[in-house]
Amino acid sequence: MLKIIKDDLALRGRAALDGRFEAVLGQYNFPLPMFLEGARTVLASSNDLLPALAILHADLLRRKIIRLIPEIIAIDLPRAGRFRTWVRWQETQADLSAGRISQVVYYCRQTEGALKTEMMDYTLLSNPDLREAILELPLSA
Repeated sequence: MLKIIKDDLALRGRAALDGRFEAVLGQYNFPLPMFLEGARTVLASSNDLLPALAILHADLLRRKIIRLIPEIIAIDLPRAGRFRTWVRWQETQADLSAGRISQVVYYCRQTEGALKTEMMDYTLLSNPDLREAILELPLSA
């Protein structure tokens, strides 16, 4: 299970940096509740998630982030196939200095052959401006 989670997180980090959002859309269940430092939004479909990922990607490029390193802090014992994963994302800047961090709790479900995220709770955003930019996105009905 730990390897599956690590591989999943590594894929998400690379996709965010490379702008390959379609590579990770299948890892989410919709509707997808997302908390951003206490504020809540619900992404009804992948069409709502794509603009949020694009905002994240543009911010990473603007700040010259070249690597996102996920560090798993803790994992719940699964109950009925569901569990939480606490992750700290460390950014690395182009000059190889340590950038900011984000902290997120992923609410996950193990399905046959796939790990799905059912909710995300960002307790700390590396760029607080992302909170308002994502919350202001028009969402589908």
